[in-house]
Amino acid sequence: MEAMTVIGLGAAAGLAFANGANDISKSIATMVGSGESDYKKAVIVTSLAVAAGAVLASAWAVKMTLLFTKGMLSPQVQLNQTFALAILAGAIGWVLLATRIGMPVSTTHAIVGATLLTGLYAFGLDQVLWGSVWSKVALPLLLSPFVAFGAAWLAFRFLNWLCRERYCLNCHWAHWASAAASGFARGLNDTPKIAGLGFFFYAVLDPAATVAPRWFFIVLAAANALGGIVMGLRVTETLAHKVTKMDHLEGFAANLATSAMVVATAVHGFPVSTTHVSSSAILGMGLRKGRSGVDARVAGEIALAWLVTLPVAGLLGVAAYWSLTRAPLLPASLAAFGPAARPDATWDEARLSAALTDASVDTRQRAAYQLGQRRPDGAYWPLVKALGDPRWEVRANAARALGRVSRKDALVPLSHAARDEHWWVRVKVVQALGECCDRAAAPYLTAALADGNESVGAAARRSLAEASR
Repeated sequence: MEAMTVIGLGAAAGLAFANGANDISKSIATMVGSGESDYKKAVIVTSLAVAAGAVLASAWAVKMTLLFTKGMLSPQVQLNQTFALAILAGAIGWVLLATRIGMPVSTTHAIVGATLLTGLYAFGLDQVLWGSVWSKVALPLLLSPFVAFGAAWLAFRFLNWLCRERYCLNCHWAHWASAAASGFARGLNDTPKIAGLGFFFYAVLDPAATVAPRWFFIVLAAANALGGIVMGLRVTETLAHKVTKMDHLEGFAANLATSAMVVATAVHGFPVSTTHVSSSAILGMGLRKGRSGVDARVAGEIALAWLVTLPVAGLLGVAAYWSLTRAPLLPASLAAFGPAARPDATWDEARLSAALTDASVDTRQRAAYQLGQRRPDGAYWPLVKALGDPRWEVRANAARALGRVSRKDALVPLSHAARDEHWWVRVKVVQALGECCDRAAAPYLTAALADGNESVGAAARRSLAEASR
């Protein structure tokens, strides 16, 4: 098993841990805040419900798994493990930081922010499916807090009539059931998003798979529960005691609205934020008593944390992607999990040329990149062969490296590669043609001006300008 696969699956479990640490509060805050239960007892019961929802998500919420792997970026973009690892790093970094300071934030928003900003940086503006992002991601995320606010208010009116005025029922048992239902909904809603990112690494083990296996959902469920037990207290204190005070019936109404809405949207593949739904329902219970029923300062801090989630997680993802694509990924202590060494600047040209045929995609990609950092005349033919590699990352780096050779006959293989199916490879080919072939490349660069991808056309214009000097 390659080290990248081990690290990637571990990072997905790490995000599930961070999600549990921040999100356990959304299911138990009403229990703790109303005095119905202490923290430890509520965590145990709710964690079991979260685990049940996470396991069933492997069958019930497959649509959301597919949305978070294929629904936001163009089908032309060949997503890879480096990109997925950068998204995980961005989301984990922000969610753990927010948990540390006791702020409830959305793991869903963190994943979306990291995916969009890292996608923009790695692939370009025209590779984001903005229509899909708006209708399937942004709109549900924007509307869900308002719907939850109203649903909690209506649920309280009905339950107040049912439990106090009509039948005088004891709603304590129902509050426990609603907390379990909220936890189940959270497992059903959040686990597929994390599993979708982990699938990029599992696919190396089972290329025929289309979604992550059930055992991986169980691993994520366990990590989620562990996060809630170890780090969930601070965020729970914020929602349970600092936003507003609730009695049993108000807590029951907020949980009921949260669980109903999150389950309904998860099954249909719409990614709402459990954080926004639950927090809005709790705010609705506070505002029912008037403006004095809510601590405005704490509510403002929560709103600020929501607003900065997308850009901060996105910037962390971009930073991680930049680091992963420009620095050796693994310390020597992890070499036992994968190849004995990774190509770097210390390798000579012959060794890098041989690495272009390695079984590991990561090794081939890095070897081509390192050859592109020098003038690899002796690696000409291995690089030409690498233009036919099945992975676009390797082809792109090989094209870039060919642009640095001093042989004019690089024009021939590069001109053929200018018709590559992947737009980023064509960008690198156009750049290489402008660098190695001067005026002889003009006909091919002129043809690239009409490429359907804006990035390719822009690269062709720059290369033509350089070639004409």
